[in-house]
Amino acid sequence: MFDNLRDSENDRQSFQEAIGLGPTASAQPKPLPKPASGGLLGMSAPQRLVIALLLLLAVCVLGTMCLLITGRISAF
Repeated sequence: MFDNLRDSENDRQSFQEAIGLGPTASAQPKPLPKPASGGLLGMSAPQRLVIALLLLLAVCVLGTMCLLITGRISAF
């Protein structure tokens, strides 16, 4: 049953054409899509600045609250 698997040239050609390796495949690779015009995560520079400032503010507030809760600093 499996004796003539390597001898079937028609099956090999149809398989290579199906996966894109046969003579119908183009020799040129497809160009990669260009990244979005924005920078990181598709945001512009001012948007990234606002996100960075909000993150800094959140870290400062959480750090101050942790210091107040643990008694390392006092409010009054």
